[in-house]
Amino acid sequence: MKLQLPQLKLQLKVQRVEQLRLKVLHKQPKVALKQAGAVFEGKVLGIAATPETHRVTARFEVLRVWKGELTARTEVTTIDVGSMCGFAFTVGDSYLVYADGEATALSTGTCSRTKASAGAKEDFADFVEQHHAHPAAHVGECGVEVRHRRRPGRRIE
Repeated sequence: MKLQLPQLKLQLKVQRVEQLRLKVLHKQPKVALKQAGAVFEGKVLGIAATPETHRVTARFEVLRVWKGELTARTEVTTIDVGSMCGFAFTVGDSYLVYADGEATALSTGTCSRTKASAGAKEDFADFVEQHHAHPAAHVGECGVEVRHRRRPGRRIE
């Protein structure tokens, strides 16, 4: 079966995205940490889709932070199309998120090292050696940022 030119271009684009994804996954955690705008472990509280922009926003309870100044609740966007590096978050599951952007506009995808916390043992081990996690801050009712008082690397209860 001969492929038409548009189909061939799409197939090549999908193959290139997969190559990039594999290249990123082979990065060492410390390299990915350095290149990311924010790195944290969090539990997904909710997901909202915006079909007209092909975006999905996951709302997280932030458990531990290795990079970035995040509040106890943060949002991360991703593309809703998995073949274009969109990440499929599941409500109730915890993830180690490597995000691009700043605290108010974070995004991620399968082309990053973002993964379920259960599969992030190598990353967590590397972080323990290199960096101490700090807890997220939360914003009080009056809008003032308050830091939880916990030792580095401890989960926020």
